[in-house]
Amino acid sequence: MSYEINKHHGSYNIQPRSASAVKYIVVHYTGSGTSAAPAALNNCQYFSGGDRQASAHYFIDDETIYEYADPSRHLTWHVGDGRGKYGITNTNSIGIEVCQDGDRPFTEAETKRLQWLVRRLMDEYGVPADRVVRHYDASRKLCPYYYTPGGSGGDAAWKALHRRITADGASKAGWVKSAKGWWYRRADGTWPASKWERIGGDWYCFDKDGYAMADCWKKSGGKWYWLRGDCRMAKSTVLHKDGRWYALGADGAMLRSVATDKSGALRL
Repeated sequence: MSYEINKHHGSYNIQPRSASAVKYIVVHYTGSGTSAAPAALNNCQYFSGGDRQASAHYFIDDETIYEYADPSRHLTWHVGDGRGKYGITNTNSIGIEVCQDGDRPFTEAETKRLQWLVRRLMDEYGVPADRVVRHYDASRKLCPYYYTPGGSGGDAAWKALHRRITADGASKAGWVKSAKGWWYRRADGTWPASKWERIGGDWYCFDKDGYAMADCWKKSGGKWYWLRGDCRMAKSTVLHKDGRWYALGADGAMLRSVATDKSGALRL
């Protein structure tokens, strides 16, 4: 099942940024109005009609999804109230507003659209499940109200919604290509970072942000290893790099000395 993303781009309360800046997806509610269409379009028209001192990338109602700003090119003003205290900022996040008011859960139609959009954005921008958060998590504002400690659903309702909207991403282990590179999503939704991990019989090394290193040397435990262009650690081979030859052992480590068999072939 897929949905159309309609576009009604505005110019107020947005600023340039690169796609590589995105680390979080933040779920909000509008806090007023109705879930019925054309609520999403109406919100886009409202925010594009003047300086409202706020904005979001997407608005969702029972029938439509509308994009107010392209998250790969612009940040919006949706979590500035937190001032980055919890690590979530306008610069590093995508804001999704669900058209809903009061202390009530999102409608089923809205939830399905939210689920589809969140999964799409997780894959496109390399955002893991634990970085799909509420506005509350960025600033302690009670938004989306029903899914916060102040609402009747509380944290339990958010946990259930979170599992649902990130389920595809959290239940399928596999490689994800984002604008910043390749990262690996484990079956539980987490990802390796600042470590080596064996995946499918091959070793990979991940940087502090969780992206697989490629086409470079990595020193680990006093030994040097080569990460291929496809991110796999090279082993039992010779490598010609920058005019020099290197021998790599069965464990992938660079050999300081090599032996040959009776035929003169290298023993790696």
